[in-house]
Amino acid sequence: MVFGLACGACIVFQGATTALKRSVVFHNHWEGHRQVIAQVIHLAPQLQPDTLVVLVQMPKSADPIGHNLWFDFALRLSYPRTAVTGVYFYEDGTPAPGNFMQLQGDRWVWDRMGPCPPLLREVSIRNTIVIASDPTGRLTILDQLPPSFKVDTGVAELYHPYHQIRTGPPAAQARRRYLRRGEVVPSRDLDGASSHENTVKS
Repeated sequence: MVFGLACGACIVFQGATTALKRSVVFHNHWEGHRQVIAQVIHLAPQLQPDTLVVLVQMPKSADPIGHNLWFDFALRLSYPRTAVTGVYFYEDGTPAPGNFMQLQGDRWVWDRMGPCPPLLREVSIRNTIVIASDPTGRLTILDQLPPSFKVDTGVAELYHPYHQIRTGPPAAQARRRYLRRGEVVPSRDLDGASSHENTVKS
């Protein structure tokens, strides 16, 4: 009987340890994902309808998002009642898994692949915000389209990211889901003139 109890205790201990390890892995992955979305929200608390958010220079070996679907859905949750779509690319210029938007001339076009169609299936460069990650994970809005997009001068001149940002605080559900009180995150003025740090107050 003692042997049986000992075996049972070992099984319970092993199960609890495995569950704890899995929860730590899940928390760490979620936290990396949350921090990316929190920075996007602080850079653009509210968006104009029909905006495409493009992340570039994301780390491929330590991708905090994992699949484009999760980024796109996170933006839908962050900007409720606003038609918005999100895609991201790695530092080598390749699209993330599930990124099926292609830049064709002066607009992004969905190539009709993937299980879940984006809210926006065709978006002009005029309605695009490009956000770049640096090696530390800090995000900033790019004032010009990156060279990797390989667009001509006429198309590049259509890009005005700050026109797509509306004034006002983030949506309540965005604050509850992604922002943390006292968290310091990078932000920028709507005119793009200066960078600064913001502290979440609520």
